[in-house]
Amino acid sequence: MALTHDANITVTIFLSALAVPRASFTTPMIIVALSNNSLNGQRTATYSSLSEATAANTAGYIHANTLAMVTRMFAQSPSPSKVKVGYIDDVSSPAETEAAALTAIIAHDPDFYIVCYESRTDADTIAVAAAIETNDKKMLGIFQSSNADWKTSGQPSAFSSAAAYERTGWLYHDTDADWNDMGWAASRGAFDPDFQSAPWYGRVKSGDSLTTDISETERQYIFTNGANVGLAYATEGYFVDDGKNIVGRALYEIVTTDWFATRVEEDIAAAVVDTSNRGEKITIDGRGQAMILAILNGRLAQGQGANHFDPDPEEVSAVAETITAADIAAERLRFTVRAKLAVGARTFTVNVYASQTSLAA
Repeated sequence: MALTHDANITVTIFLSALAVPRASFTTPMIIVALSNNSLNGQRTATYSSLSEATAANTAGYIHANTLAMVTRMFAQSPSPSKVKVGYIDDVSSPAETEAAALTAIIAHDPDFYIVCYESRTDADTIAVAAAIETNDKKMLGIFQSSNADWKTSGQPSAFSSAAAYERTGWLYHDTDADWNDMGWAASRGAFDPDFQSAPWYGRVKSGDSLTTDISETERQYIFTNGANVGLAYATEGYFVDDGKNIVGRALYEIVTTDWFATRVEEDIAAAVVDTSNRGEKITIDGRGQAMILAILNGRLAQGQGANHFDPDPEEVSAVAETITAADIAAERLRFTVRAKLAVGARTFTVNVYASQTSLAA
């Protein structure tokens, strides 16, 4: 046989189980009612393209409204690589609670981060937000509300129980039959925090404007009360500002802390597995501390490169705590990490002094 360049290509096949994938921060989960969405008999369904979701709608697995939600998500630029849908059982008697539905969804498929809900009832979204807030799994809820009280002084009374929730952002829109929250969640969540810390203020492609215009006073009330609103901005027809949770904290701060905690947990777990597979152990001494410090410093450096943390090396640090007898007894290593979050600018002040007199005079 004549000599060829075919040997330049190497294909390796491993007949073994795949490694556990890293948690995905870019995948949204939409909760929908079982009465309108059979999901082909599954608790959750995954769509990697709009055509797949369209086919599921044609087959009767998802409702037209669900297809509209998925369509709004895939319409974003960048768009998510996949969109997941899970149901809440509203058919059984009594109907399933939002907390029970979220637990069942996680048990079936935990690989998602952003949670959306088709319901436009405040009590329903607050119930999901409560479940997100107390769940061991790190999640971020993005919901929509048409409660007119957002536009007046004082937070809507319906949200008093959710006033301290850090893991949920509400988007005000005066029309319930609208899916701007889905577009907002997908457009912001599409940025992989492994590489880029994206702000949660930004455009929503195909976003529907408010039916009734609001005043500047009402806009300020919405912000003060803990919600977000989409309005025209520069060349964009629908731009969400300022991208915060109901407490008033920037949502990208929540994503950053979740990202760092999750990746460090995964890295340490992988290190434990690797060392044990070699018949070794991470010792409770300086050598073991150095191994974990390398993981922490590596993720801190990655976070600085992705604009999660301040680039100043003096603003981030990982320190191994002094090993005590209690640590040895508990087979434990302890560390303290300090990291200053990088803050994104969204307001700007420019002072211009125009005069015929020389500025140098």
